[in-house]
Amino acid sequence: MNRLALVVLLAALALTPRGLRAASVTEIHYVMGTYFRVTVDDRDAAHARAAMRACFAIAREVDQRFSRFDPDSELSVLNAAAGQPGPTGVSDEMAALLRRALMLQSRTGGAFDISVGAVTQLWRTSAVWPSRAAVRAARQTVGAGAFDLIGPTLIRQPGVVLDVDGVAKGWAVDRCAAQLRAAGVGQALVNLGESSLYAIGAPAGTLGWDVTVRGLDDTTVVGTITLRNEAVSVSSVFGHARRIGSGRVGHVVDPRNGHPLRSPAIALVVAPSATDAEAFSKALLIDPDGQTSESGWASDPQVATVLITPGRMRQTGPTAFHPFKTPMSLAAVAEALP
Repeated sequence: MNRLALVVLLAALALTPRGLRAASVTEIHYVMGTYFRVTVDDRDAAHARAAMRACFAIAREVDQRFSRFDPDSELSVLNAAAGQPGPTGVSDEMAALLRRALMLQSRTGGAFDISVGAVTQLWRTSAVWPSRAAVRAARQTVGAGAFDLIGPTLIRQPGVVLDVDGVAKGWAVDRCAAQLRAAGVGQALVNLGESSLYAIGAPAGTLGWDVTVRGLDDTTVVGTITLRNEAVSVSSVFGHARRIGSGRVGHVVDPRNGHPLRSPAIALVVAPSATDAEAFSKALLIDPDGQTSESGWASDPQVATVLITPGRMRQTGPTAFHPFKTPMSLAAVAEALP
């Protein structure tokens, strides 16, 4: 390069506005009982923050509708009337989520089923180990035909309690990702509770957004996964464990037998939708081989899975998961998934 060309290049660089360089902006809000972290790479930090805050507002709306902790949420009001027969009108968003849940129930052969609410309530609240009769009674309201939708009208069998804990975070993440895209955001990582994530684009000069995956002992990480224009859900058997008497039970309940899972495992599912990934990660824990699914969700070319159990790690599909040769201390890694 001659001297004149060099001078012209330096002058051009000097005149480049700082606003044309993408800046990384991160905000963390407490939403849906956990920390919601969104990172956006954008040339305009003010634009990034406005888009992110609209995203957080959407997550709060989702929580107000689907929370089982808020007695005034639409879900809580529906469940309070579970014993009353007859059709019930629901909001358009509630109808959309319930319709999606029915599709996911079908795709997973019943391993994912939001009609499991009476069973999950039993295991969450019982001070002693539930009897077989109690589990059998709760299971009578669970399964195919427990509820259906005709337009915005919910029709359910008496006593059916809906539990959307296994999919609501993914629903919120999908809505937030759609909001960011509509606002013109091209690079972002949406991370709700470190268990439901969606990556939009990729940081400049990279193949995607890198996050790390936590191991079974909760103090180490076992690998990294690179995401780009896709979602990941990570579910752990003992993510929210409790003790009943001398027994430790996980928060994931098998709707087919009414019992919580008790063997340590972590399921990671990558899919185009965070909602679907959430449902599939629960189904992977419950039915690792996916044999009950007539449609074979685990063989979907757009779905990838990683199942971590003691002494074993199994991968399927085109996942960009890179296991470490040996587990690393969690303290040595900045970003971790449960």
